Amino acid sequence: LRLIEIQPAVKNNDPIVCTLTEATFGSKPQYEALSYMWKKETADEPILLNGVPFVVGKNLRDALLFLRRDYKRGSTKTRLLIWIDAICINQREPQERNRQVRIMDQIYFRAQAVVVWL
Repeated sequence: LRLIEIQPAVKNNDPIVCTLTEATFGSKPQYEALSYMWKKETADEPILLNGVPFVVGKNLRDALLFLRRDYKRGSTKTRLLIWIDAICINQREPQERNRQVRIMDQIYFRAQAVVVWL
């Protein structure tokens, strides 16, 4: 199970910086899951993932900005871990993608919260 940690920002328009981490269900990670609409748009919005440029669609970028802003607003959490299929599943590897799709029900079930972004 891969999760991303969204790094805090000083200003709302700072670049989105995320770190990809791995966990197991057995380690009982405290994370949220994002359910969002994959719009028919090109993935051309840049974020940094483990220090490397990574592009996402505008709708996902907007969701990441919202989550980061919302987290900044007085959260008691020390880190914001979230599962997002487009980032946490290697979309270029069919075997991995199929394996992850089979456990998506558990990923959402075990999340502390599921954020819906339309």
